[in-house]
Amino acid sequence: MDVGDAVVRALLFRVTQAKHLRELVDELFVKDQYAQVIVLGDFNATEKTEVVKIVCGGSSFPDTQLENICEQVPEVKRYSYIWSEEKRLIDHVLISKSLVGQVAHIEILNASLRDQSEV
Repeated sequence: MDVGDAVVRALLFRVTQAKHLRELVDELFVKDQYAQVIVLGDFNATEKTEVVKIVCGGSSFPDTQLENICEQVPEVKRYSYIWSEEKRLIDHVLISKSLVGQVAHIEILNASLRDQSEV
């Protein structure tokens, strides 16, 4: 197997995981359209990747989309990983619309992060 095959397999695995997680979220919304849902953790993917987009949900059902509340953090402080001095957000907090108005504050505690390319 060459590197290209490994990358495709890894991406397929991650997309499959994201799809499964989204199916679990959708089950909650089927039971209660106003379900209070929080999905958080290390996605090991930036907010613009398909993995995060899949978990957030599609625009076809806007009421069941999850909001990435990390986007409320100022961009300069919105990172959870550093590689070769490039700062990225790979940890996410996704919440249902029923919770959006209840979030008073979000902060990413990243002052002590080290550049992982130097470890």
